[in-house]
Formats: sequence, C-alpha cells, structure tokens
Amino acid sequence: MHRHCRPRRSALGQLRQETFHPGHGFLQPIQAGGVRETHGVAGVLVKTAFSVGKELNLDPQLLLAVIAIESRYNPYAESHVGAQGLMQVMTDVHKDKFARYGNAADAAINPIVNIRVGSQILADCIKRRGSVQAGLACYVGASGADDNGYGNKVLAERRRIALASGIPLR
Repeated sequence: MHRHCRPRRSALGQLRQETFHPGHGFLQPIQAGGVRETHGVAGVLVKTAFSVGKELNLDPQLLLAVIAIESRYNPYAESHVGAQGLMQVMTDVHKDKFARYGNAADAAINPIVNIRVGSQILADCIKRRGSVQAGLACYVGASGADDNGYGNKVLAERRRIALASGIPLR
C-alpha cells in the first residue's frame, strides 16, 4: 500500500482492500486495439481508464500509472491530507467537480467517479502547464517544476504498463 494511504472499513467493519497492480495480471487483456474481454473490478478500472482517456484525449496508460503511484489501485485509499480514492483527489478542493455525482466524500471512493474527476484534473493541469511532465507536477500540487520525482515515477510506471500490455506509448 502507498505509504500515505490507509484503507477504509466497510459498514460491516470488515477491511475492504481491493488492490491491483500490473503484476496481478489484469493488464494482460489489453491489446493494441484497445481493451478486449476483461473481468471483475480490474476490468472495470481498465475499461474506465480507456474510455475516459479517449474522452479527454489522455493516454489511458498514463491514467493507470497515476492510479498505480497514487493509490496502488486501492479505491479506498486516503492520504493524511485528505486525498481520496484511486487518483487521490482532494475532495475539499474539488467539490465542484464531484457535485454532479452527489456527495463528494461518497463519490470520491467510487472508482469510476474518482477516475473521471481525477482525469479531468490531470487534463486541466496538462493543458495549463503545457506538457505531461509539467501537468504531473501540477497534479501532485507542486507550484513549480520540482515535484520531488513524482512525474518520473508516474512516467516509469507508464512505461512498465506499456511493456506489460504490449501497447506502445503515444
């Protein structure tokens, strides 16, 4: 689990921790033409990343890499500063983006909503800063170019995902 994330407990008090990473094999169903038959929660995450990536003109492998670095694919991850979900979105800062999905706190841990909102934030950051690297610095909250290596970690993860999936980087 990511060092700053802690799992939430379900209403039944059982630990709910569904984590995924490329080593678990969920990327094997990805082919160069997109996503073929995928199953379960992992399939939903991959399909959502590809769908949202297409809508926002973002590389879906970049979205999956951000998710891997931010939460290790744990939809219940929460940081010590209040960032939540797969893409570790600050719900207090981005309430407006969650408004159409209902209560921000509940929507933040909905994997599909979290990917949609986090991806929109990332797309806005890339557009505002002019490049993927600078957009990643913005996404992590860096006011300048120094992001303490965050962008490099995400881009390295993106390369690993591309190798595992067989889809070339775009």
